[in-house]
Amino acid sequence: MNRPKVLVVDDDENIRKLACRQLELSGARCKTAQNGQVALNLLGVEHYDVAIVDIIMPEKEGLETIIEMRRGWPALKIVAISGGGCIGPDHCLHMARAFGADAVMRKPLPFRELTELIGTLSGKQERAA
Repeated sequence: MNRPKVLVVDDDENIRKLACRQLELSGARCKTAQNGQVALNLLGVEHYDVAIVDIIMPEKEGLETIIEMRRGWPALKIVAISGGGCIGPDHCLHMARAFGADAVMRKPLPFRELTELIGTLSGKQERAA
């Protein structure tokens, strides 16, 4: 079975764990990173089909991470996610799309839609959770 390999990048450990658990139940292989710098380091040594990137994070925030991912790994599909913090998710997600995200989603994550989106973006259909 050709399963998508997904990198979940979020500073919230609970979101990382929950997202990976749901994605793995749908057939994906999943790894996590707590910030953009860790994610970029992982991309340097492993191939991923899709990266799910939170916008507001410490160390290296999401927009900067998306720009670097797009530059260094142009074939990587990127899903930007955000709860928006104090400025609201719509502004953050609009900026993420402008900086190269292939898709955007608001938190809390709708996991059924997320797993379908991962299957579509990766070209590797997942089984229904």
